[in-house]
Amino acid sequence: MDSIPPGEEQNMREENVTRKEHLIFALMILLSLTIVIGEPEGPSFINATNTSTRVLMSAASIEAVAGNVTELSITGQTTTQSWQGYFGNITGQLILGDAWNHTLIDWDVTLPEGEVYVSTGTIDFSDGNIGCYDYESGESYFTLSELETSLGMNADDIDGVNETFLVNSSYPNFYAGTNQITGNCPMRQLNNISGTPSPDFYELLLYDAANQNLIYTAVLTKNGAVGFDNRTWNFQMIVGENGHEGDTTTTPYYFYAELNG
Repeated sequence: MDSIPPGEEQNMREENVTRKEHLIFALMILLSLTIVIGEPEGPSFINATNTSTRVLMSAASIEAVAGNVTELSITGQTTTQSWQGYFGNITGQLILGDAWNHTLIDWDVTLPEGEVYVSTGTIDFSDGNIGCYDYESGESYFTLSELETSLGMNADDIDGVNETFLVNSSYPNFYAGTNQITGNCPMRQLNNISGTPSPDFYELLLYDAANQNLIYTAVLTKNGAVGFDNRTWNFQMIVGENGHEGDTTTTPYYFYAELNG
């Protein structure tokens, strides 16, 4: 399927900041899918309708007086250089059809359950191939150190992989194709409008053993829930993206989805 093009509406910002080290993107995705039961696949339609980044704060000033010494207490914010955000809604159908895409019967899915899977390459959902990404043992994918290095992270970064996605977090079991996902996958809850992690929006790190691909996995909220921007979404998620040291290279991510009626 086609990769998502880089954001083209960045001129929404009040300041024209081109260095990627200042940017985190929040990309609203609308997905329309025709899904075969039990098998994740690419969407029949995907559209990036809005891309934006936070507006940088203006400088603050304090008067200097010759001969004075002044104690300062400063609080500031800086945009992460390690992650890209996605959020949106999903609609689609469950179908029964043949190898020539002739549909015998279909059902519209208006309250979707399931998952959105995002990776930098092809995902093989065959039985026994998908499991938790184990960054603690380093037995899957590359090691945590190699993964973080590929994203320009240092081991002690507060927005690193293992600081962001935590093991030993609880979440409902689900299936990725025929692969049951249980146990201790690294997990993160994304924020609601209050700025606190919400159980309505959680994301896991999975692993494709055959292709050695990391899979960012957002579990859909059936009825939608109020998200970080006070609007209702089926999913919110983040994916790794290196924007350190002025790196402006973009990464194509590929989307799969699995719907349960």
